[in-house]
Amino acid sequence: MNAIKLSFSLCLLLLATDLRAELFEATRMSASRTYNALITSAPGKTLFVEKTQAEIEVVGEASNEIIAETTVEISDIDPKVKDEFFEKLRFVLEPYRDGFRLRLDLPEETLRYKSFTGLQSLLREWFGAEFRRDISSSISLHLRVPSQQNLHIENAYGDVKVRAVQGELRLENNSGEMLIENCGGLLNLNNNYAAVTVRDFAGAVNLSNGSGAVLVSNITGDAKIESSYKSVNFENIGGALTIEAESSEVLGKHVRGDCAISTSYKFAEVADIGGRLTLNAPSSTVTVSNVRKNVLIESNYKPIRVDSVGGALTIRGESSPVEARVIAQEADIITSYHSVRVEQVGGSLRLDGNSCEVTVNDVKKDAAILASYKDIRVSKVGGNLDIDGNSSNVFVREVGGNLDILTSYKAIEVEQVGGSLKVNGESSSVTARNVRGDIDVTNSHKYVIVQGSSGSLYVRGDNSPIEVSRIAKLPAGSRIDLLTSYKAVVLTLPASAEVRGSLYSQYGAIRSDFPVILEEQDKQNARLEVGSGDIALRVETSGDIVLRKE
Repeated sequence: MNAIKLSFSLCLLLLATDLRAELFEATRMSASRTYNALITSAPGKTLFVEKTQAEIEVVGEASNEIIAETTVEISDIDPKVKDEFFEKLRFVLEPYRDGFRLRLDLPEETLRYKSFTGLQSLLREWFGAEFRRDISSSISLHLRVPSQQNLHIENAYGDVKVRAVQGELRLENNSGEMLIENCGGLLNLNNNYAAVTVRDFAGAVNLSNGSGAVLVSNITGDAKIESSYKSVNFENIGGALTIEAESSEVLGKHVRGDCAISTSYKFAEVADIGGRLTLNAPSSTVTVSNVRKNVLIESNYKPIRVDSVGGALTIRGESSPVEARVIAQEADIITSYHSVRVEQVGGSLRLDGNSCEVTVNDVKKDAAILASYKDIRVSKVGGNLDIDGNSSNVFVREVGGNLDILTSYKAIEVEQVGGSLKVNGESSSVTARNVRGDIDVTNSHKYVIVQGSSGSLYVRGDNSPIEVSRIAKLPAGSRIDLLTSYKAVVLTLPASAEVRGSLYSQYGAIRSDFPVILEEQDKQNARLEVGSGDIALRVETSGDIVLRKE
């Protein structure tokens, strides 16, 4: 029993001692010391800075010496430990491999237990209890190196700045900002969780920065950037540029070579690319301008805008609004459910826009458009135009070549076609004006109006009124076939027309400004022969037939 009382009393005494020590905690202090080192370097040598946790600044100078200075500041340390800490600290600049090594060894592991209070020390001694009290330190490292100097730096939890150094630069950091300025050679840089800036670099740049912003500008060589979750900005890249980013905003301009960018869920805005541009940006708003060569864009669900492409344009956009203008060569666009506007295409155009409203203006060569349910408006196509629009209104003006339209249940309006016109429009009204080539129309239940035709004319309408007037030209050997049911056919021919053919109405009347010959036993059947009869004519309907002269 007495032994137990003695042990308990001893513990109380030790606890009191520990509490007393805590009361004197205010006596703990901060201190700093500066260390210097120097060594002579030579071209082609590498300076290794190993696994520091410091604020680092490296400056290139016109010298052949490496001059290192570090300041180590410690805080929250027992005064009796301070001197021993600085005495045991090792700051070494020494030859190493193909160059030199800068090593900073801190004696924290050997000294951290000397700051324990009494009870903690005894408990550690008796029972091996691991009460740790880390020594708090901050380190700044300043290096002056020859301007031609290779660097290999490994650092964490501090900023790194490198200025005016030419060579092979391998820089690794974690959770600290990095600035590389007025340097050159080859840069390989890795960082995380903090911003990286590289500007005015004469050479190639390879950069990886996870969860940190990136700014790269004025690079004379190629640049490759990997990043995530933060913005990537670039300007004035003298070679090719590759960006592989995840969920990052990408914004930049002025790349002399090819440019390949991937990102997601943010926006990509790119301008002034001297080579080709490839941009893969799912769920990202895309804006592209002034690309000298070909452009390939893949995206979805967000707008895509392209302005001024010197080569061909390819867009693969699912559920993306698209605007594209001033494309020097061909354009190939796929999207859905949103509007598409295309202007000034120097080559051909292929457009696939499911459920898209389509507006196209000024295509120098052929155009093919596949769309549905929304309006299709096309003007100024230099070559042939092919439109497949399911349940779409179709409005076309100024086509240099042939025009082929397929749609249903909506209106078709065509004006100024240099070649032939072919229309298949189920339950679609058709209006065609000033077509130089042959016209071939098939429709039902809606009217067909043709004005200013210059070739053969074929209309097959089911329950469709037909009206043809203002014929500009009837070439020798051409023919006019107008066939429908239950509705009237009104045909106006030039007074000078030389026509031969037949008029047949099953139930309606036949009225003609030209002399016709009625069959004796069939008043609904008449023959027409004017002049040499070079133009073949056939009109058939269940309704009235009106033949006018102008």
